[in-house]
Amino acid sequence: MTDQQRPDAPETSAPAEPEAVKPASDRMRLKKQVKRAAILRAAVDEFTERGFANARLSSVAERAGVAKGTLYLYFRSKEDLFAGVVHETLLPPEGDRDGKSGTDASPVEAFRAFMLGAVADLQNSGRAGVALVALTEGHHFPQLVDIYIQAVLEPILQRISKLMEDGSTPRLDAIRRFPQLLVAPVVTGLLWNRFMTKHPPVDLVEIVDAQLSLVLGDAERREDEPDEATGTER
Repeated sequence: MTDQQRPDAPETSAPAEPEAVKPASDRMRLKKQVKRAAILRAAVDEFTERGFANARLSSVAERAGVAKGTLYLYFRSKEDLFAGVVHETLLPPEGDRDGKSGTDASPVEAFRAFMLGAVADLQNSGRAGVALVALTEGHHFPQLVDIYIQAVLEPILQRISKLMEDGSTPRLDAIRRFPQLLVAPVVTGLLWNRFMTKHPPVDLVEIVDAQLSLVLGDAERREDEPDEATGTER
């Protein structure tokens, strides 16, 4: 009689499956992503503290804990690194770019949520210094302005254009002519906080919210509602 036929034969279990191990390619990709993120964080600090002209790639590499030669594997030049910082650290996450504040949000409410959320993220993350670099050193390095406009300002101006397509939104003529009205407070606040150091700093979110109220403050009022100032229908 074999062991399988004996009633008292011990049961044998199948050998345990080896614990899943990530492929070498996945581990290498993750390692590169971590290293790239470290370089970008170091670059934000370097550009913020020293500006573009005085920033050094060797210093960025030292801050990131990598060799300078390793840095060049990710970014070809200081301009390329600055572009990476703008594209990968200044823009809101992909899912937040629509700025929707709810399914029933009006176009103006959605735009307001988008603007205030983006500005709050810029201010609270400490990355406002990078935006300031483009503003203050752009006359010496025009490519910085081009990078910043294409990556940050143009998407905002496109949203403004989309907002203007909503015929129920008043005051569109001024915005159509000068869409910069809705981004000017950010520029003003950045420059004020950089140079007017003897005066209290400006909160970027509050100044943008105030400007939105001035420009779009009565956007929610229906055209057939009485005007508070005149008592007549608008």
